[in-house]
This record gives sequence, C-alpha cells and structure tokens, in this order.
Amino acid sequence: MKYLNFFTENKSSKWIIVSIVLFLIFILFTPITTYNSLGIYLAFIESFICAFLIFMTTYGMTSFNDILYIKEMEEEKHKKMYVILVPFLSFIFGTFLLMHFLDMRIDNQIESNGVYVKAEIVDGQTTTSGTIRRKTTSNELTINFTTKKGESKTYKTEVSKEIFESVSKNLEVDIKYLPESPEVFKLMVGDENIKKFMKVSNREIIFNDIEKIINLKQTEILPYLNSISIGWLITEDEKGYIYQNSLKKEMIALSRNGHLLVKLKGSSMPEEFIGKEKILNKVVVTEKNTNGYFTMTKQTFELKNLKVIDIVGIGSNGLESNMIIEKK
Repeated sequence: MKYLNFFTENKSSKWIIVSIVLFLIFILFTPITTYNSLGIYLAFIESFICAFLIFMTTYGMTSFNDILYIKEMEEEKHKKMYVILVPFLSFIFGTFLLMHFLDMRIDNQIESNGVYVKAEIVDGQTTTSGTIRRKTTSNELTINFTTKKGESKTYKTEVSKEIFESVSKNLEVDIKYLPESPEVFKLMVGDENIKKFMKVSNREIIFNDIEKIINLKQTEILPYLNSISIGWLITEDEKGYIYQNSLKKEMIALSRNGHLLVKLKGSSMPEEFIGKEKILNKVVVTEKNTNGYFTMTKQTFELKNLKVIDIVGIGSNGLESNMIIEKK
C-alpha cells in the first residue's frame, strides 16, 4: 500500500513506469542487426535513455519542460545522493542487462535459423590503445565465406585472445550465420561456441581415446575425432593417413601397418598421459648422434595390449617429440 501511495501521490513517479516499459521494448524489439554492428555503444544509448527517465523521477520532474528549469528547482535536490546514485546504478546495470538479453536473442536466432558454411580466415590484427599505465588490446579477424545463395561476404569480427592465437591466415573454419542477415554470425572456434551451437565437448585427446582409435577401422577414425573436437582434417600419402586439428594443435598419423604416431599436448609427459597404473614395464635408452639427433632418449612402455614408444630428440631443428603406439 505504501508503494501504491508513492505512485499515486508522486506525479514524477510515472517516469519509472515509462523507463521500465521502454527498457522491455529495447530488449524485445531492438533489431539484432543494429546491435550486432554497434554492440555496447547501442546498449549505452538505450540504457542512458532509461536511466535519464529514472533521474527525472528522483529529481521530481513532472514533465520534460522541467528540464529547462532544473537549476531553478529545489536547491536541496542535488545534495541528496540518491538523486544521482540511483540513475547512475540503473545505467550501469541496465547496460549489462541489455547486452545479456540482446546477445541471448542473437544466439537463439542463430541456433534456430542459422546455416553452417566454411569460412576462410583472410587476415587478423591486434590493436592496442590507451595509456602507458592502462592499455586495452582488441583482436580482430577478417573472414570470407560464400552464402547458400552463392554470394561472397567479407566481414570483420572481434574475438578473444585465445581464439585469435588458435587460428592462422587462410585457415578454414566453420561458421553459423543468419541467411537473412549474413553479417550476423558466430565463429565455430573456441570451446564456448562449439559447445553451445555444435553440441561437441571440444576437449583434448586423451590416452583412452588413443586406445579406442587404434582398434577402429580407418573409416571410423575421423567421425570419432569429430565427436571429440571440431577442426579435424584428413590427408593420405604412401605411408598412411594423417589426421590433423590446426585449432587444437593435435596430430594423429595411422601407418599402413596399423601403428599410430601422435603429437598431442598431453603426450609431452608420457607417463602422466598414459596413466602410471596402466604401465607394466618401462625401459629408457639414451643414445647420441643417432637418426639425425645429437641426443635421443627413447622410453618404451609395456601395457597390457599395447606398446608405447616415446622418442625425444635434440637435433639441428631443436627439440622434437614423437609418440608411437603399437598393438602387441
């Protein structure tokens, strides 16, 4: 009842209601193409409008004409902290809330109506701005793709440092775009987008996967790898098949005789990668000036059904590491 009296007795309170209604309109009806191009700047403008209406309430304005006479209104008003604090906090909170819901609208549209195509990384650049004490860095990629209508499109998109460092020029990646607005798209790079849109865990290869892969048919390996992470490509030569993921910096080669050669992030520490509980026996041999290496250390791990050979060599090209897995 007390709050009802506030709205009925305080004529300036109507601006709070107008602000709330306008805020909901911005959330529900702001064109996602406009937000996609302007981003946080559009959220700033919309949130400022709503916050200013709240300021009109806290300052006691009953009409827009009162803005012209703001200096002539109650002198004590500007001394009260809530007059400025409430609109300011509303502006900050409103900006983040608008961005959250508008981002959600874009994600929902892409998830429901988006189309997958291959895009090429044309270029990328990192821009640093600000002062010596406080610098901000932004990473931007230029991509090109052909829509389902056969139209070639080139756009720039800002990405995180992690994504920027995981791609390279001329690399092909998956994107999902809106057919009616091709400028609205999501790169299928990085764990967040891949998990959200492609429903793939996008994790790193572990030794349990290697144990499964070595027992799969050659035609079953690529689908299995794609179920773990995105970005796998296959090439074939006289020695066998090479499966490479440039996004994850992972490589698995299948030889004609069924052996696997792997280069994975975790394989640089073989015992931890394999799992000490699986190792039945371990033999370490160090040789000098052999196989083109100044020094070569070969560790052989005997498992129940597999033999794992980890080779670390120091040569003219620096440190090289390879892991070979063979069936017993």
